[in-house]
Amino acid sequence: MILQTVRFIRLFIGLGLLIMAGSPLYAQSVTDVYEARVLIEDSDEGSPKQDLQRALTQILIKLTGNHKIFDTKPALKQVTDGSNYVEHYQYDTIDDQDYLIATFSAPSLSELLQRHGLKIWSSNRPDFIAWILIEADGKQEILNSEMQQEVIHILTRQAKQRGLPVLLPLMDFEDHRMLKISDVIEGNKVALLQATERYGAGAILVGQVIKTFENQWQSKWRVLSHHEDEKIWETTYPSLEQSLTAGIDEAVDIIALKGNYITVAETSPDENVPDKNETQENSETTFELQVVNVLSLNDYSQVSSYLHKLDVITSLQMKDMSEGKVTFSVRAQGGREALVNALSLGDLLTPSLEDSQSLVYQFMPN
Repeated sequence: MILQTVRFIRLFIGLGLLIMAGSPLYAQSVTDVYEARVLIEDSDEGSPKQDLQRALTQILIKLTGNHKIFDTKPALKQVTDGSNYVEHYQYDTIDDQDYLIATFSAPSLSELLQRHGLKIWSSNRPDFIAWILIEADGKQEILNSEMQQEVIHILTRQAKQRGLPVLLPLMDFEDHRMLKISDVIEGNKVALLQATERYGAGAILVGQVIKTFENQWQSKWRVLSHHEDEKIWETTYPSLEQSLTAGIDEAVDIIALKGNYITVAETSPDENVPDKNETQENSETTFELQVVNVLSLNDYSQVSSYLHKLDVITSLQMKDMSEGKVTFSVRAQGGREALVNALSLGDLLTPSLEDSQSLVYQFMPN
């Protein structure tokens, strides 16, 4: 068994740790979590202080993954001076529109949220695709990257503000072959999941947005994943922009609920802050992760590459491999629970019933 493992390692090193071409990505690291972009609709009104306050509001929603955070934590409404947390900001014109672009201090905001007993949604977030059917003026069309840019801009702008950039389908021959309009209307989970496989998305938003005779926009939304029950809700708004914005907001909230959070200690202003060394020791632990159904070098390449991309993992070493099972020694910020949360964002590894007492996952190649 040792000789087999050595040969496997030599072969893998000889290939230069290549990531197999065409392997789907199940999560991505969002790099602009602390950057806000605020549209300035009237430059004659407002002030830098007010603009920074709006930017801070946007950032706190992006960091916590909850667009109702100010209702959940009313005390945050009193935090209005964005200049206390901003690192730098500037005004810029993009596509004939004026924006305030501000970058905030990660340590300052982490301390602020910790004081209010809140956690920060990790920058390692799932790829997110939207299958949205728009019905208006007697036409039905699934929103795609080639449709009217104004609608696309509304959708992508809101998703970016929430820190979960959205993918849109190509709606080419392959998509039309895999998915029918009726599948979107009926929420055909099997067809939607199959159509999504080529995009490698870990989260799916399905929407049916209908313009009524009263010029209202009625919507039915679903969030789907392989291993979770679907979440369904309905809305009515006077404009398409409001409908799409609300749909994205609610979907991101749902996805963030099961997301990986990186702030370990939760304290309130009246609680004592734990000793720094004690917090670090408790929040980052080493344990074993077993992955079964790893039957080839290609399988191992995908599993190893995927695990290395999880920002919650600070150390990863292969300890043993035999009979389709690979054992890793893992060190993770936040321990086993944080890793379980991170793995739940994707579908490459699924929890195994083989040993409920151990951290065992099954590799599920597409």
